[in-house]
Amino acid sequence: MNEFLDDPAILEEFINESNEYLESLEPKLLKLEKEPNNLELLNDIFRSFHSIKGASSFLNLTQIIKLSHKLESVLDSLRRERLKVTSEIIDLLFKGIDILKALFGDLASGEKEKVEKITGNSFKEVDEFINNIEEKIKKPQKEESKGKTFLIRNKPTGEEKEVFLTATEQHLRNMENCLTKIKRENLNPELINALFRIVHSLKSSAAYMGFEKIKNLANEEEIFLDKIREGVISPSQQLFSLLRLCYESFVKLIDNVRSERKEDFNINPLLNKIKETYQTEKPQEILTSKSPSAREKKKLIKRTIRVEETKLDLLLNLVSELVINRSSFFTISEKLENKCRVPEISRELKNTTQTLRRITTDLQVLVTDLHMRPIKNLFNKFSRLVRDLSQERGKKINLKISGEETKLDKMVIEEITDPLIHLIRNAVDHGIETPQERRRQGKNPVGTIILSASQEGNNVTIKIKDDGRGIDPEIIRKVAIEKGIIDKDKGDSLRKKEILDLIFLPGFTTAKKVSDISGRGVGMDVVKNNIKKLKGEIEIDTQINTGTTFTIRLPLTLAIINALLVEVSGQVFALPVNCLAETVKVSLKEIKKVLKKQFLTLRGEILGLVKLSKLFSIPEESQNSKRIYIAVIQANRERIGLIVDTLLRQEEIVIKPLEGCLSDIQGLAGVTILGDGRVIPIIDPQGLIWLAKNSGLRDFRSGKNLSITG
Repeated sequence: MNEFLDDPAILEEFINESNEYLESLEPKLLKLEKEPNNLELLNDIFRSFHSIKGASSFLNLTQIIKLSHKLESVLDSLRRERLKVTSEIIDLLFKGIDILKALFGDLASGEKEKVEKITGNSFKEVDEFINNIEEKIKKPQKEESKGKTFLIRNKPTGEEKEVFLTATEQHLRNMENCLTKIKRENLNPELINALFRIVHSLKSSAAYMGFEKIKNLANEEEIFLDKIREGVISPSQQLFSLLRLCYESFVKLIDNVRSERKEDFNINPLLNKIKETYQTEKPQEILTSKSPSAREKKKLIKRTIRVEETKLDLLLNLVSELVINRSSFFTISEKLENKCRVPEISRELKNTTQTLRRITTDLQVLVTDLHMRPIKNLFNKFSRLVRDLSQERGKKINLKISGEETKLDKMVIEEITDPLIHLIRNAVDHGIETPQERRRQGKNPVGTIILSASQEGNNVTIKIKDDGRGIDPEIIRKVAIEKGIIDKDKGDSLRKKEILDLIFLPGFTTAKKVSDISGRGVGMDVVKNNIKKLKGEIEIDTQINTGTTFTIRLPLTLAIINALLVEVSGQVFALPVNCLAETVKVSLKEIKKVLKKQFLTLRGEILGLVKLSKLFSIPEESQNSKRIYIAVIQANRERIGLIVDTLLRQEEIVIKPLEGCLSDIQGLAGVTILGDGRVIPIIDPQGLIWLAKNSGLRDFRSGKNLSITG
C-alpha cells in the first residue's frame, strides 16, 4: 500500500478536492445533455475526471484510476466526435460518478479491508461497470502483462499540456515562497508540510501527463521531505541547498516541456544524492506525530468549511481588539482596588462595556457568516433526482431553480436535505401527471417543478411548486374519515387548511398504489417534524388541476436569535421575535368572553387569547392592574394572543437545546442563560399554538374550533 495513504493531511485534502469535483459534475452533465454540442463544457467535465485520475495515480488507488480513466475515455470519444451525447451516455457517466462517490466514502472510512480493495487489482462493482461501458461503446486498446492491465496513455493534447503548465507555474511559485521562508525560519514543520503537498501535487500531474523525469524527481523529494517530517533527517545548510537544487531542476525540466526542447537533462546524480542523504541519516527528534494506524484512521476525514482569507483576517483583528478590551477591564479592576473616584470609574466602565458590545456584535456577525453557505450545492442535487425519477415514471419534467445563492446555516442545509428530497419525490410521483394526462387536460406535456429560495429578514423561505394535478381536500377528508383519523362531524367542520394539514399525520396517505418512490404513508410526518426541529414551519397551497406549492420557512441560523423577554408569575420566558406579530397593552374591559374563552377585538379582527401561565400550569399571582400585556404570536398563518404579566426587554440569546426526556415538552424550543446566570425557557410558537388549540381555544376570526385531532 502507498505510504502516503497513511498521511492524514494528504488523504483528507485528496478526498475533499475529489468530492468537490464530483459534486460539480452532476449539474454540468445535466447541462451537457441539453447542450450536446457545447465543447467548452465537455472539456471542463473531461478535466475534472482527469484531475481525479491524476491525483489517484499518486496514491496508487488502482480502482479509482481504472474507473476515472474509463470515464475519461468516454468523454474523450465525445470530444473527438467518436460518440454522440445521448441520455444513455449521460446515464453511464452518472453511474460512474455514483461508484466513485462510494469508493471515496470507503477510503474516508479508513477501514483497512475497504482501502485494500480500492488499491487492489480487482473490484467486482468497478469491473462490472467497466464491462458494461465496453458493451455499449468501442473497447479501448489494452496491453496485458503479467496478469495486470495497463491502460495505454495517448500523447497529451495541447489543451492538457496548457493546463499542466499553468498548474506547475503556480506550484513553482509556491515552492519558491516556501523555500524562502524555510531559509528564514529554519525547518518549521508547517512549511515542510506545505512543501510536501506542493511536491506531491506536482508529481500527480506529471504522472498523469507521462513526464517521467519530473515525476521521478518529485517522488524522491517527497520521500526526502517525509523523512524530514519524521525527524529522520536533521536540519542543516546542506539540506536546504539540496531542496533549492530540486527546485532549480524542476524549473529546467518544466521549461523543457514548455519549449518542447529535446535537451537531455540528466537528473540521476541529483536523485542519487537525495537517496544518499535520507538513507545515511539517523533518526533525530520527531517534528510531527507518527501516522495513525489503520484502526486509528477510522473516520479520518474531518468536516471542513472553506473560508475566504479576508474573513479570517477580519476575525483575527476582532480577536486582537477583544484582547485590548480585556486589558481595559483589568485597568478598571485595579482602580477599584485603589479606591479611585466612583464617577470616573463608572464612565470608564461604561465606555469599555460599549466597546466590548461592538466587538462581540461584529464577532458574532462574522462567525455566523463563516457558517453560512449558499444553498446552491443542495439545490443542484435535485436536478439529477428529478431527471432520474421522471425517466423511471415515464414523465417529462423540467426543474427550474432560482435563488440558489441564498445563504443558510451549514447545519440547517444538512438537516433540510431529506425533507426536500421527499417533497421533490412526491411532486414527481403524485403531483405531475403523465404526458398523456396533461395533453387531455390541455396542458403542456412537459410538467414543471420550481424550486426557489429567498431571504426574508432573519428567515429563509424555500418553495417547491409544481403545475400538476393538485391535492383535492375532499379526497383527504374522505380518507381521513374512512381511516378513523377524524369522525364525520369533525371532518365536516374543518377548513381547507386544516384538511390539508392532515397529510402530515403519521401513516396518512391517499395513494391507491404503493410505488418505490412514495405512497406508503410514511414521510410527510417526518418532513414536518424535521422542519419543526429546525424551528421552521411548512405550509401547503393547492388548486385542483393547477398545482401545489409547499412553502418552508427556516431561521437563518439556529445558534443566536433575537427574543422578547416576558414574565409570568415570576417566571421569565423568551419569545422569538421572528414569530412575534406585535405586543399591546389593553384594558380588562376590552377582553370579552364567549363560552368561557377570552377574546379581543384588535384592529377590527377577533383574536383568541390564552394565559401563558395556564398553558404551562404555573400558579397565577393576584394582579391589581386594570390593564394587561398581550404578546401576539403567529405560526403557519395562525395567531393567538398570550396574556403575560410584564414585557421586560428585547435581547439576543443563545439557544441551548433540551435533551433527554425534556426534549418532548410541547411548546418549548430550548433554554437560554441570561447575564445574571438564570436559565429561562424559550417558547416554541408552533408548539404553543398547538397547546392552545388542543386546550379548546377557538379561532374567533372564523368561529370554528382550531383542533384537527381526531
